[in-house]
Amino acid sequence: TLAVVITQILARGLQFPRLVEGKYGLYHAAVAGACSRFEWVKEILAAACIEGVTVSPAKTEEFPAPASRPAFSALDSSKLARELGLIMPPWQESLRQCLEGSRS
Repeated sequence: TLAVVITQILARGLQFPRLVEGKYGLYHAAVAGACSRFEWVKEILAAACIEGVTVSPAKTEEFPAPASRPAFSALDSSKLARELGLIMPPWQESLRQCLEGSRS
């Protein structure tokens, strides 16, 4: 997904230089939506048709780390959509494409 988006940005820049002119800065290119690691694992199991595995959510406090972690740290691609007109696919769709690619 990221490679496709980068290719689209480069193509737009070559095709429509004024579209990207002056659009410097930090852009997050992350798929649309957000999920916890728990939701992510559940979707992986469902997409891979793996049954009989029980997954339970865990709290951050159960895994102490030297650095504190933010409560919500999802990347936001809205600037990419707003500035360059690129809409990222939902994370579930991208995950399924990735899993299908790994089976080939």
